[in-house]
Amino acid sequence: MVPARFAISMQDRRWIQRNDLIWSKPNVPPRPEKDRLRLTHEHLFHFVHRPSDGRASYFYDLDEAEPGGRDVVTVNTRSGAHGHSATFPPDLIRPRVLSSSPVGGVVLDPFCGTGRALTIAAENGRTAVGFEMAESFAEVAAQDLAATISTHPDVSA
Repeated sequence: MVPARFAISMQDRRWIQRNDLIWSKPNVPPRPEKDRLRLTHEHLFHFVHRPSDGRASYFYDLDEAEPGGRDVVTVNTRSGAHGHSATFPPDLIRPRVLSSSPVGGVVLDPFCGTGRALTIAAENGRTAVGFEMAESFAEVAAQDLAATISTHPDVSA
């Protein structure tokens, strides 16, 4: 229930959940457990900050999302990177970045792992901010982001 708890906690902190996208993972390998279903989906949330007054104003470019603007997308999983098992594929991340942040905007990944979302954000002209508790993954994310920024000098982290 971590995704639901996180979403509720964000709402308690003046954030509005604009989208709850479901990533359908058709190629998840079978699990050895025989007492539960395989987990073949994950949630990706799009939050915007609630202003003190009035309606929230935010960027969203539906043309950059998948065709049809659906809230369930199917993208095959890929092997993790740098020892991380939950690396999201670029084809899943890129539409999220392009649809929900303008060029020059800020992309925040509060669970950045090895930083794939951060590097995709930087490659596409966005500022990237991420948090990671595991020091080894945070180091990989910082190295990969620094390498990306060195080839895209118009962005920052």
